[in-house]
Amino acid sequence: MEPSYEDVDKLPHNALIMGLFRRKMVEALDGEDVPSTGYTAIIDLTRKLNSRFKSTRETQLRTVAILASLMPSWLPGLFKIMFSQPFPALACKLNAWATALTCQWLMGKCDVNDVEVDGGQVNGEERG
Repeated sequence: MEPSYEDVDKLPHNALIMGLFRRKMVEALDGEDVPSTGYTAIIDLTRKLNSRFKSTRETQLRTVAILASLMPSWLPGLFKIMFSQPFPALACKLNAWATALTCQWLMGKCDVNDVEVDGGQVNGEERG
């Protein structure tokens, strides 16, 4: 059974974030938009983006630029200095929380879970 996104789509912050993402995609396509709405528009714009550029590398670079344009330019560097380098486990958790809160329009409802990786680490901390 396919999940229902109706409840997720009704949340104002999800509509706002999806709208912002759509605007950034349209900008990357030099203002070329699609008539569809909602998530369907994102898929249609993705198809346009993939067909617009001749190489995979060009498409990847444009996609990275779209994602980078969604946040202030100073944020990644500041995050690295304040969290990633001194507190890698906390940085992982903060990234997971931010993704769960801002990407429901793309992935549906999300939970943040601890994951044990090789070496017995959970979110960057040694397990004893």
